[in-house]
Amino acid sequence: MQAGDRPEGEAAVDPVERFWAADGPLARTLPGFERRAQQESMARAVAEALASGTTLLVEAGTGTGKSLAYLVPAVFSGHKVIVSTGTKALQDQLAEHDLPIVEAALGTSVSWCVMKGRQNYLCLLRHEQAEPSLLGGDRAALEAIAAWRETTETGDRAELAWMAEGDPLWASLSVSAEQCLGAACPRFDPCFLTRMKRRAAAADVVIVNHALFFADLALGGHAAGSLLPHHTAIVFDEAHGLEDVAAAHWGVTISRARLLDLIADLRREPLPADSGSGRGPAAADAAAWHRTVDALSAAAERTFEALRRLTASTAGRVRWSPDGGAVEAGGADLLDGLAAAADQLGGWAASAEGWTRLGERIAGIGADVRFLWRAEDPSYVFWIEPGSNPRLSAAPLDVSTLLRDALFSREVACILTSATLAAGGSYTYIKSRLGIDAADELIVPSPFDYARQTLLYIAAHLPPPRDPAFATAAADEIVRLVAASRGRAFLLFTSRRMLDLAYGLCRSRLDYPLLKQGDAPRMVLIERFKAHPSSVLFGTMGFWQGIDVAGEALSCVVLDKLPFAPPDDPLVEARLDALRRRGHDPFTAYQLPTAAMWLKQGMGRLIRSRRDRGVVAVLDSRLLTHRYGAFFLESLPPSPITTRLEDVERFFDRPAEADLHVVAHLVPSRDD
Repeated sequence: MQAGDRPEGEAAVDPVERFWAADGPLARTLPGFERRAQQESMARAVAEALASGTTLLVEAGTGTGKSLAYLVPAVFSGHKVIVSTGTKALQDQLAEHDLPIVEAALGTSVSWCVMKGRQNYLCLLRHEQAEPSLLGGDRAALEAIAAWRETTETGDRAELAWMAEGDPLWASLSVSAEQCLGAACPRFDPCFLTRMKRRAAAADVVIVNHALFFADLALGGHAAGSLLPHHTAIVFDEAHGLEDVAAAHWGVTISRARLLDLIADLRREPLPADSGSGRGPAAADAAAWHRTVDALSAAAERTFEALRRLTASTAGRVRWSPDGGAVEAGGADLLDGLAAAADQLGGWAASAEGWTRLGERIAGIGADVRFLWRAEDPSYVFWIEPGSNPRLSAAPLDVSTLLRDALFSREVACILTSATLAAGGSYTYIKSRLGIDAADELIVPSPFDYARQTLLYIAAHLPPPRDPAFATAAADEIVRLVAASRGRAFLLFTSRRMLDLAYGLCRSRLDYPLLKQGDAPRMVLIERFKAHPSSVLFGTMGFWQGIDVAGEALSCVVLDKLPFAPPDDPLVEARLDALRRRGHDPFTAYQLPTAAMWLKQGMGRLIRSRRDRGVVAVLDSRLLTHRYGAFFLESLPPSPITTRLEDVERFFDRPAEADLHVVAHLVPSRDD
């Protein structure tokens, strides 16, 4: 079926339903295929939404098989479909596992491709310009890249398994949106990015990630730097994270790396040759240019050193407002340096496209610096990200209007799905945050038997998290829980500080292989965890997203606290203030539903198949002692609940034993 040949009504649903029939294509393709009513229900709703061009919200519990439930309707829809994922792991799963299943079942190829951001692809022009100057460096690496360039079809750095994440060599061989010359590049036609865009333009299904989608949407969709092809339908998987991704891409950031990239390009671009016309620079002008760039570089270093000193004693983001100090003075210094560079290269813009684009970049960076250093727009929150390379950033407080105008009011079918999309059984929260005025809604429960496969343990005897004794008591409880589960545990913390503290308190008391976030790349830690079945992994909230560990390797998930967003984080603090100004209770309107969705994400790491069994342990007694505990528990799968560690030990020692002291009756009523 070609894009544009869109079935309507029952015609849209019928081929989707036949796909899952007892004697249908999927049953004939997959050995041991079992029909799942939840998957079929979701697929039917997706097909109807695609046919009618409406917005659909679907929470699909773990085990539903939501990927196939939207891919199959997308293939049959006749739409040009963008599928946007929250993680690279899911992007890879769709490309390497799920779409091949669809193709095998249909007995034909599906027109699809994967798109990534610019900086994932080798820039041919950069490679040709940079290679001579880098030959004195890692010659073997450069030779390997040169040989790879001649054979690769994609130019995707993911093919270079030997290259470490963050390798500075790759940064010199790829380009950002600011640096890309686009159609004016002399290597535009053979460019790997151009080839990728052409494949995407021809495909019916294009797989991207949220970062790329919203970077493109923030450009206006049809701007010169746009990557995504024209499309008539969008599927957002892992849609619970859309608000923060959208805010980041409608925001503004000035970093030392961004300035250093500009300065390196100003030095790299060949100066216009003097042909006797008087338009090119004389030797004295070239020397003056180098002094100007050196002065800009020095101003940038002074500015970011001032930012670093300002945040040296802090671990988290710091709210920023002009104070007349060294940072504000550094901004003025930086603007002067940018203005001097713009003045000097202004006459060269007509001589080469490279100088034209550099002039545009200087103007854009200058506008961002002025916006950030003035920090006057009340609809934005401004903050400094601390560290050895600090960044000054701003993001809109509320993206609902932006998303309503740019996305949900367009005549484009939008499917939003996740295992955690509703809060307290309602979509009210997510719709208000994303600017969705009207949508079809479906909540599909997990096919897993949580009453038999899981146990929710609440450490009601521990002091509350703000008590100074909490950290020590939590560490003692972790040791006992890990002993009961015989390792095989994820320990998930709401802050890096608590992770480090718990690791220090537990390390000498746990006789299992210990893995700690930050000691190795994320996927390396996950592979080590799977390879050593008794391992214990310490990680923070963000670490658990997109992790899929089925089987006994993961049998216990421990969460230190209810995952409320830190109220002193600048973006959270500003959102809470904005809600108060509008007369809303920020706790019930924002903090509580956000935390409930995060808790459900953490619990969702545990059960990944019908054979899995395990315990989720929450060390935060507020889940039972505070009235809002009922809201959290209503958001979670229906597990038996206990406050007795003996029940945890019995669960692991005697799996068939049903004599658990469940305490559902202790859960506080939301009406109390």
